[in-house]
Amino acid sequence: MIIPIMAVVFVLAAGAFGALWLLERSDHRKATDELTGLRAEVDGLRVQVAEAEKKQAEWDRKIMDVSNARLAAEDVGRSSHRCVEVAREWLALPAGNTAQLDKKIREVGAFCRKE
Repeated sequence: MIIPIMAVVFVLAAGAFGALWLLERSDHRKATDELTGLRAEVDGLRVQVAEAEKKQAEWDRKIMDVSNARLAAEDVGRSSHRCVEVAREWLALPAGNTAQLDKKIREVGAFCRKE
């Protein structure tokens, strides 16, 4: 009498485990599909971040180039300003004073030299 009861218990237990296995397999498939979708989304975001970093580096380079060009233009502007001042002083000198004219011509040559 105990053997048939044990057989029934074992069959019910096997059925319960089989049902749980089928349910878990379905959940596993859903979780795997979700994970695959999330991985694809993460990969897409990585590509977007790489593109954004590349654009940021490009803009940083452009900003640096513009900043260097601005500094160079300011240097040229300062040197040009002194050149103009010396040239005006030279033009304002009286025509008869050759020593001062020669000195100013040398200053004009020094300040107005293109490098």
